[in-house]
Amino acid sequence: MNDILNQNHHLEEESSLEQMLTLFIFGSLEDIMMEEIYVDERRLKILNAAKQVFSLFGYKGTTVEHIAKTAGISKGAIYLFFETKEDILKAIIHNVNDDLAQTIDDNMAIEGTIHEKLHHTIQGCMQFRKDHELLNKLEQEAVEYSTEASKNALAEINCETVHFIASRLEKAEQENLIQVPDKLLTAFLLCRMYEALVFEWEKFGDPLSADEVLEQIKRFIL
Repeated sequence: MNDILNQNHHLEEESSLEQMLTLFIFGSLEDIMMEEIYVDERRLKILNAAKQVFSLFGYKGTTVEHIAKTAGISKGAIYLFFETKEDILKAIIHNVNDDLAQTIDDNMAIEGTIHEKLHHTIQGCMQFRKDHELLNKLEQEAVEYSTEASKNALAEINCETVHFIASRLEKAEQENLIQVPDKLLTAFLLCRMYEALVFEWEKFGDPLSADEVLEQIKRFIL
């Protein structure tokens, strides 16, 4: 009888220990997850504030103090996430590139020929940049002050745009929609040609309509 009681007591102790261990493990995991969420939210708060301030004052005219004040946190808290002001801008540009990639995918998904898809895609990229307050401010700053960080950010946007379009050309070729020997070079030339036709050609002749621009793209990629 005593053996049975001892065995039951031992089982109860094991069960209690398992419950405590489970509570400790999952309680700790929950704490870790909550901490990660908190960290992500703080980082996003900094990036949103920085994007707002950069858009107003440019990279050159923005200080970490400005960002901290706009985010409602201490300057020291920002340095827990980013070592320099330029690191903050780089993180923002990374997010901008993600948005740009989505814009490209949305335009490539429309109904139409591959030439029409490319036309809408490049047009969408140009409109994306035109409507983006931060990119406009960086463009202005790069021209007026030749700020290195602004020029680097814009160069990354340009580079990623070309690579995004090149990857979509690769996919189109795999689907037998087009044959392009050098996707990256073609993407680069398409972007530059579109910019020239839309923004530069009117200095030499009458502005081209969207259909006329599309016709030139068709001639370029047969």
